[in-house]
Amino acid sequence: MPWNAPYTFAPEETPPAQLLNEQIRDNITALHSPQAGEVTWTSDKTTTATGFDPISGLSITLVSTGRDMLVALTGAAKLSVSGTVVLDFAQDGVRLGGATPGTTRTTADGNISFSRIVTGLTSGVSYTFTVEWRVTSGTGTLYANGQFYAREI
Repeated sequence: MPWNAPYTFAPEETPPAQLLNEQIRDNITALHSPQAGEVTWTSDKTTTATGFDPISGLSITLVSTGRDMLVALTGAAKLSVSGTVVLDFAQDGVRLGGATPGTTRTTADGNISFSRIVTGLTSGVSYTFTVEWRVTSGTGTLYANGQFYAREI
């Protein structure tokens, strides 16, 4: 249920039941029912891309209620040779971690966990969050059974 912009009541105004329900019941429901989505992948993902590339299947689309969004990924990754696996989040195709660095990087086999709070979202607008990655050399692998999620906070 979407958030409704607060209504300013006039002194001695008797609002209709529909307006009170929208302002009280519906907005409380919106606060207790944040938009959220998650993806758990069931097979390994691999890349040899040296430029950022979206990871197939790691995409979440939500209609915002105007609150901040927590976007996070947990899993395990490895690189076939010496180098770095670089991961980042994107919002509607625009990476959030800057031009080159990305949000997180790993240089060895192991667990990864990173998150980002996205601000400035507009109520009623649909946003798509994805995970993008690249390697500095070799083949990067993101092992199966990790989790990617987005949730309003």
